[in-house]
Amino acid sequence: MTFDSGLTAAFLGVAVLTAAAILGVALPWKLWRQKTPVAQCDTRRADDEIEDLKDAHWRLSDNAVRYRQFLDSQRDFIVRRAKDGRLVFANTAFLEAFGVRGEDVLGSRFRPHILRSGSTTGMSATNLRTIELLPTRRGKRWIAWDETEVLTQDGAIEIQSVGRDITVEREIEERLRGACDRAETANREKSRFLAAMSHEIRTPMNGIIGMINLLRDTQLDPEQRTYARVAEDSARALLGLIDGILDLSKIEAGKFELANEIFSLRNCMTQMMQLMAPDATAKKLTLNLAISDAVPEWVRGDEIRLRQIILNLLSNAIKVYRHGQHLRQHLHRE
Repeated sequence: MTFDSGLTAAFLGVAVLTAAAILGVALPWKLWRQKTPVAQCDTRRADDEIEDLKDAHWRLSDNAVRYRQFLDSQRDFIVRRAKDGRLVFANTAFLEAFGVRGEDVLGSRFRPHILRSGSTTGMSATNLRTIELLPTRRGKRWIAWDETEVLTQDGAIEIQSVGRDITVEREIEERLRGACDRAETANREKSRFLAAMSHEIRTPMNGIIGMINLLRDTQLDPEQRTYARVAEDSARALLGLIDGILDLSKIEAGKFELANEIFSLRNCMTQMMQLMAPDATAKKLTLNLAISDAVPEWVRGDEIRLRQIILNLLSNAIKVYRHGQHLRQHLHRE
């Protein structure tokens, strides 16, 4: 049996073409079946990322709006300036206070006219506080500015200033300062008055003491001599009180000093008891003085101040005690 070589070649060509066609369709289909899940997964992931970015952008925009609303709701002035002084942000309170619009001043070097500058203090290396008197739509107001350097998202440095109206506090401070000045003036006048009065009183008191001394040089019985001595002691005690009035000015000036002199403690106590005896007798009280033997006769200190203390103690005791009681003063050494 014989075969035609041409026909055989034709059949082989058809078979090869048919096989190629089958493979050409089957192989891409298989590859597509294998790659489709990966492609679909990548697509879904990309869609999710896009949605996340959209959500993040929406949240960022919402936060920016809320932040702007928060700044605009503040009563304090809030502004930001670039390093060259250009205004890059101003809240509503600032714009309304100075009667300007944001589109007119943003990007410019707008600053309110300063009528008067107060103190300037540096709270830290990057913080600064200044006080300025500025003309606003409400009139002249004292504004305290707190300036701070802040870093933007772009890495640039801006100056953020927060201004607070301290006009009321400033007025109170000025009134207090004025009241303090008036009080100091009145205190100085009082000291001058006390000094003048004490000198005026001292002159007749010296005359009284002089006349008592002359009286004691006359012929007196023992009882009269005791009365004269008590009168003289009382007059000298009154002179000591006048000196105390003069010391008030020294106390206020911070120059008061206690005396450091030697005096008889027994005589000082006895004289004070004799001085208060008439008041005690009027209330039918008996005054007794008991001094321990351990107490020295002579001591060093301020006799006038000690007299004042003893007189105050005896006077208060006489006021408190009832009629007919005994008032005994003990002096002992500790």
